[in-house]
Amino acid sequence: MPTYVPTSAPSYSPSAAPTGNWFEGSLLAYYPFDNGTSADAFGSNDGTSYRESNATKSLQVVAGKDGGDAIELNPATGADYVALPSNATSEIVGANSRTICVWARVENWTEWAVVFKYGGNANGTGGLGLFLGNHTGEPVISTGAYN
Repeated sequence: MPTYVPTSAPSYSPSAAPTGNWFEGSLLAYYPFDNGTSADAFGSNDGTSYRESNATKSLQVVAGKDGGDAIELNPATGADYVALPSNATSEIVGANSRTICVWARVENWTEWAVVFKYGGNANGTGGLGLFLGNHTGEPVISTGAYN
């Protein structure tokens, strides 16, 4: 296990799924997107990657904040995404408690592009989502209608 030394701007770079932390007992999945895949490094809740709405083994890789891999999604089409299996999300739907952590770098602001979304209906209502709003620099968290 790496040793972490506090600095004025603390950071760390995990090389595997987090272990020995306070959340370990409730962690459902960990997706480091190594080599652009949506494999679960913590357990067996692998996601399914989609490019242009077609299932694929991996997505475009770019440099991540921690020096590892990150995936690049094309917001222009809205057809690049990672779908998580229901066994990874079943405990966080409805009124159940949840914590979601997302790192996202936005290079081109596209109004109402999806950063993270789950639940809801086909018509875009319900569920929980984090979207790029209609004003640059103002993301929107929605628990109802998405636009």
